[in-house]
Amino acid sequence: MHKLRTYYLVSSVIVALIPACKGSTNEQDPRQSILSKHDELMQKGEQAMTIKMQLDTLQLSHFTSGGLGEDTIPLAQQKKDVRSSLIKADETMEDWMHHYKADYKGNSTKQTRAYFDTEAEKLKKLDGLYDKTITEANTLLQKLHVPVAGADHSKKISK
Repeated sequence: MHKLRTYYLVSSVIVALIPACKGSTNEQDPRQSILSKHDELMQKGEQAMTIKMQLDTLQLSHFTSGGLGEDTIPLAQQKKDVRSSLIKADETMEDWMHHYKADYKGNSTKQTRAYFDTEAEKLKKLDGLYDKTITEANTLLQKLHVPVAGADHSKKISK
């Protein structure tokens, strides 16, 4: 009976210590998280540059065709502003990639973690910038009755 109790006690201690020995395996490696976000943002960057090229091909005459009934000057200014925003988002991404240090090691684990947390926050803000800019560009293209680049137009709307 005494041996059974000892076995039970030792087994309980071992089971309790196993998670502590594994470390933080449930916690995602910050480098991997940043790499995943970077890949996602690269796709948004490609989408933004496709839209920018689409805006570049629009001629000012397009702004008066199609019965838009709006003054061309505000639309031309909006096109210029959206184009500038797309370029700014792309430049921000390039700047981040230029300064990012994937092999960064601080003086402590805490300092290293803080660096990668800061970088992750930068990418989160960049993601918001891409989302906002792409939405503005798509809204402008729709206003101009121009098909949005990369959109699936194979679906017909039935009434």
